[in-house]
Amino acid sequence: MSRAAARCGSGAADDDVHALEVEGGDRQRPAGLLLGRVVHSPGRRDVTPDPDLQLVATAVLVDDAWAIDLRAARAAHWVCLEVAEANPADNWFHLAPGIDYRVRVTGTAAPQGTVRALNSAGSTEIVVAR
Repeated sequence: MSRAAARCGSGAADDDVHALEVEGGDRQRPAGLLLGRVVHSPGRRDVTPDPDLQLVATAVLVDDAWAIDLRAARAAHWVCLEVAEANPADNWFHLAPGIDYRVRVTGTAAPQGTVRALNSAGSTEIVVAR
């Protein structure tokens, strides 16, 4: 049986990050698997585009199903996945800085599209991992 461990900390000056990960692990739930996460930005109202956001989206094939791995150097607010002919399992969420987040998508073909955040300077293309 897996044990879960909570990890808390400040991701940026105004963001609190709380992640629940599997510790130890087994075949069904490997060590480090992210079970849940929350990014709380108390009092944040400024959504000025952040040129240092560095939002990255990579499509990966995991156990014959597609997913998109996301990462940002700084907190990304209200991340939106726009994927052609597929539906993401999660959308319009906050992404903690420096913490990988995997979103499963429906469809049999590699996901194509873009990802953006309310505080990003523009959209980022989803790149397929080779």
